[in-house]
Amino acid sequence: MSSPVISVIIKVEGNPFHWPLAGRCTMACAMKCAMVFTGSGPLVVVTCYDSLNDPGFLRRLAEKGIDKFITFELPLEAVRERYGNHFNVVCEDLNETDELRVVDYEGDRALSLFEFSEFGPAVFHETPRRPIAV
Repeated sequence: MSSPVISVIIKVEGNPFHWPLAGRCTMACAMKCAMVFTGSGPLVVVTCYDSLNDPGFLRRLAEKGIDKFITFELPLEAVRERYGNHFNVVCEDLNETDELRVVDYEGDRALSLFEFSEFGPAVFHETPRRPIAV
């Protein structure tokens, strides 16, 4: 019989988060973090994919409605340090998939936490548009 997981519900800036008390990220993979610039603003994500050009990574973003973007890899330890326990909360969220999790939806905050010098090379992606019949 496994032991029960003890957790608490807290509110951060008015948003409820499920916060496991274990305090460790449980994504079962080698993680990669990225700043993704979308039409609605920047996001910080964590993913298990080896490359920001990986078809699986692109598919996961498309499933979230993101099909045109510029992304930059961020140092994992810098993201972990700047987001603190929130990073662990995101990694342990049972409602998300292991392949892609959004760490920060708030573009102003995301940009203020990282210097451009910390960004890796830019990766541009655009899903080809289908012609529209008129």
